[in-house]
Amino acid sequence: MIDQSAPLYQKALGCLLGGLIGDAMGTPAEGKSYQEIEDRFGWIDDFSSDGTDDTIMKTLLCQALIETNGYATIDDWAKVWLASWKSIFGDKINKFFGSVIHTAQKLRHDVAPRMASLGNMPSSSTAMCFSPVGVVNACNPAQ
Repeated sequence: MIDQSAPLYQKALGCLLGGLIGDAMGTPAEGKSYQEIEDRFGWIDDFSSDGTDDTIMKTLLCQALIETNGYATIDDWAKVWLASWKSIFGDKINKFFGSVIHTAQKLRHDVAPRMASLGNMPSSSTAMCFSPVGVVNACNPAQ
């Protein structure tokens, strides 16, 4: 049983929720220039979104880490992508950056996870969802 009152649990939860809130608040402004944001919103201080593909991918990485006791590999993460196919690439497909969709399609066609991103345009998708790895390895940089 996890002690939800433990300081490390609270800090991990805060990290993950802070990322979700930031992603959700940034969703309406994603891909827009400063001027477009100012003209349309003025100031964004609320949200009604569940975030972008960054949050979805972060959730999938969390699931892989939970299933592997914190030792998920790229193969484990890919299994979660495929197991969650309908819920993530169904009606949420419009949230995904093209290279993520391309990688996912390759996985679906049995391309090895380590090879699935070859030929895709570079993106920051992994960097945007990688914070759970830092949470799992907190205070243990060698791991």
